[in-house]
Amino acid sequence: MLKTIFIFVAFLVLLSSADLFLKDPAVWPDEVIITQLGSEVLHGASPLNFGYPPGILVTTAAITKYFGISIIAQRLFIFISAILLLISLNILLRQLTRNVLTKQQSNLLSFFFSIALIVDYTFLKAVKVSRPEILTLLFGSLSLIFFLTVSIQQKIAARAAYFLMSSIFLIIGVLFHPLTLFWLLPIGYILFFSKKILKAKRQKWLILIILIAIFMISLSFLRGLLYGQFASRVDVNTMLDSWLLMVFRQQPWELRISYSIYLISSLYLLYRSIVYKDQIERLLAFILVGSWTAAILGKSFWYFVLPIPFIYLTLSYWIIKFREKTPKTKLLITSFSVAILVITNLVLTIVSLQDLAGNRYSYQVYSQAIAQQIPSQSKVLISTIPDPYYGLVASNKNLILIEFPPEQLTPADYTKLLSQIDYIVINGYFDQPFNGNFLAEYIKRNQLQTESINTYSLYAVSLIKLKPLVQRN
Repeated sequence: MLKTIFIFVAFLVLLSSADLFLKDPAVWPDEVIITQLGSEVLHGASPLNFGYPPGILVTTAAITKYFGISIIAQRLFIFISAILLLISLNILLRQLTRNVLTKQQSNLLSFFFSIALIVDYTFLKAVKVSRPEILTLLFGSLSLIFFLTVSIQQKIAARAAYFLMSSIFLIIGVLFHPLTLFWLLPIGYILFFSKKILKAKRQKWLILIILIAIFMISLSFLRGLLYGQFASRVDVNTMLDSWLLMVFRQQPWELRISYSIYLISSLYLLYRSIVYKDQIERLLAFILVGSWTAAILGKSFWYFVLPIPFIYLTLSYWIIKFREKTPKTKLLITSFSVAILVITNLVLTIVSLQDLAGNRYSYQVYSQAIAQQIPSQSKVLISTIPDPYYGLVASNKNLILIEFPPEQLTPADYTKLLSQIDYIVINGYFDQPFNGNFLAEYIKRNQLQTESINTYSLYAVSLIKLKPLVQRN
């Protein structure tokens, strides 16, 4: 176990030198929005007022208080959470296989499971971005671990304590992202359909009543948040392309192979969970149904990290299950699938590291080149990926920085927002899904001067100086 964790830490530390930590993935506008809202929370605003998960806002506020506005600190928090997630997943794997493996076999399986997961291309990106998906996985898996532990406790007090911890982790996860609710699927399966866990009906109904009571108590402050997030997410998602479709249309062949294996493995698990009566497979199937549903509803790249750890858990479990079967066809196919996943993801990672070598795509060079061209105390609208916000803050020019609106605005409100702006830093109209061509047309009418900033970091943006307010139309 310790060796596995050491390898995980060493591997990610290698990838996470200060500059490389900001190159891949690029600094995302979502991270900046969370930083800005976290700063407002730090200065007294309620974390429930913004339609964003209050957990990530409160956490970001705390990070800002102790480390200042720092994307490195924010990403490091998610990185540490990913280490804890790996530990949790190894514990879950041991729980699922404790009756069929020796300690040595279990350690070996954990080792290979961890290696396969830490080289996964999607997982590696998700653990280095300041978003709540890794926290959703962490607190959900902890909730499931404690819930599974309830069944092996003999004393009622111990069962109650483990169940309480399970409930607390689930609620914390919901505070970081409402999609944590997909963990209710595997917990519900354990509660009502597993023959090995919680056999006494009275215990099942008591736990159900407690669960309902906990959520009714928390509903008073969660309902507005949950409704607001799901409603806004549905509105936004109708305008976005699904990452899953983009993989098979645009992405490298290595990624297409990986996602094909993810999908085929998940569908085969679903088939086996229906046809056979293996309770572990059924539990994993409920987890994957929930996590795939959350990913498909979320649409964007980041949500697709949710099912990936459990695909590797499933493949690891099959290696154990099929090793005693004859013929060895299923074992060979499973082992081959894992090997292909590791190889394709390693290829993607190595190519990415080669592309990012040296000062290529340097965030510092990129953001400093922009900051040098903007006068002090200017008001700046940012619509770029990577987002230079953190570099502009560090420039000490006292710039007033405003992100492009990630929501639909009325023409009057958008005009009012732009009337405050002196400069626009742009390399894409990322508000277009919400506001159409409004920003492009406004720039066309009101630009005074446009300068292209091309640095040897290979990022390019346009810096647009707007006309004085009295000359705009």
